[in-house]
Amino acid sequence: MTPGQSVDPGMGFLGDVLGTSQVRMGTLCLGGVKHAMQCRRFELDGQPCILAQEDRRKQAVAQVVASHRGLLKTAEELDRLRAEERKQREEAQHWRQMSMTDRMTGLLNSVGFRDRAAAALQTAGVSVLVYADLNGFKQINDSLGHAAGDQLLRDVAQTLTMATRSSDVLGRVGGDEFAVLLVDCGEADRRAVMSRLSASMARRFPVDQGVGQPAHILQVSASMGHACYPEDAGDLETLMRKADARMYVNKRAHQALRKEA
Repeated sequence: MTPGQSVDPGMGFLGDVLGTSQVRMGTLCLGGVKHAMQCRRFELDGQPCILAQEDRRKQAVAQVVASHRGLLKTAEELDRLRAEERKQREEAQHWRQMSMTDRMTGLLNSVGFRDRAAAALQTAGVSVLVYADLNGFKQINDSLGHAAGDQLLRDVAQTLTMATRSSDVLGRVGGDEFAVLLVDCGEADRRAVMSRLSASMARRFPVDQGVGQPAHILQVSASMGHACYPEDAGDLETLMRKADARMYVNKRAHQALRKEA
């Protein structure tokens, strides 16, 4: 290239090149106004050409921007994958919780109770497993209808929740059967707690017998059985069997008293 030679029009500018080195001072003509700028000589498709320093800077910036865009795209993809993974974990936790929850009362169901109680026993000290059954529940269903029986179960679940601690494990494990694991509860406290649970389950339902007739009172009470950990058993399933068997002994005794009355 010699002084005064035009730069390849494909590069988007015209310039006058001074000197013979690769990096030279030239002028850029824009809108009839010449601008002094540094240029670099190189070959394009085998032909000498001049590239302005400003264009080289723009190319470098463009490469950096493109690289950053690639990194940004990668970061966005990672964020999306993490969000999807978090959503899947939350959904899995939701359905696991649903699978362990009794829809009628909102308490743990039999599966959920066993899961939570077994986990609690791994770190618990002396504890008590209580089984409770509602005496008179069938009469409520027969006399007042299943809607009244369902409401009774929900009411009992609420009062049992209020009568236990947050560290205890409470569940509905059968039709009208409830189980409570009293965590770190010794024999001295067991009687008082079971008495409180029994009182929270008791109900009276007056039933209208018609004009001039006294109301018939339907009574609901609790039959209970218990087993102590680790005195009676060192595992949950054995505790549950023993507490359940003792509860039925109590229930049969209650039925015998009713027949005598």
